[in-house]
Amino acid sequence: MKRNYTLLIGACGWLHEGWSGSFYPDDLPADWQMAYYANAWPLALITARERTALTASQHGWQECDDALRFVGEWSWQDDPQQAEAEKRALGERYLATLLAVDARMDVGQLENILAHWQCAGEFIVDFSIEPPAKALLEFLKQHDIGWCWRGQGPAQGLDSGRVAIARVGPQCREARRLRTIVETCLAAKPRSDHPPLLLFDGQPPDVEAMNMAEVIASLL
Repeated sequence: MKRNYTLLIGACGWLHEGWSGSFYPDDLPADWQMAYYANAWPLALITARERTALTASQHGWQECDDALRFVGEWSWQDDPQQAEAEKRALGERYLATLLAVDARMDVGQLENILAHWQCAGEFIVDFSIEPPAKALLEFLKQHDIGWCWRGQGPAQGLDSGRVAIARVGPQCREARRLRTIVETCLAAKPRSDHPPLLLFDGQPPDVEAMNMAEVIASLL
């Protein structure tokens, strides 16, 4: 990392057409976008879009910027062996696996999915914006598995896993709300010494909100 961060801020993906001419210069080639992004932010979520582009490129994961840290986004329906291969390829640059699951499933279904994904190492569960049943959260807490906080409601998931991950959408751009989100992330006590991770979602993610969150974190 370029410096010691108390909070790692990044976007959900870096290949966003909506950033062309705003965050990215108009004439910036697509295969230079990761390096440009890495000069601004220390963290990025690898979505299926980025994964497909890197797999199709000549150098693949070797071209990933050394300064950039990654979270891999996977669905519970994906192949955990592929997630494990991605993690190995990125080495220390890979901080966590974010595993998307259905908030409507029951505890038995969740237990089977997590057992299937054990080969991919430790992961953080993402229920998206739909609130899961309390029984699911209780099961995760009992097994020391963290879950992604979506910027509202209880944030116990930030303390339950090895890494604390928050993921917020474009509605979280007002300064007071951003401060609450940043403060909640900074107060997290995950099981590792990694700083908490704050990811911004959207089509494209709001760069102004990301900048504001970084300023707020530096002042707290």
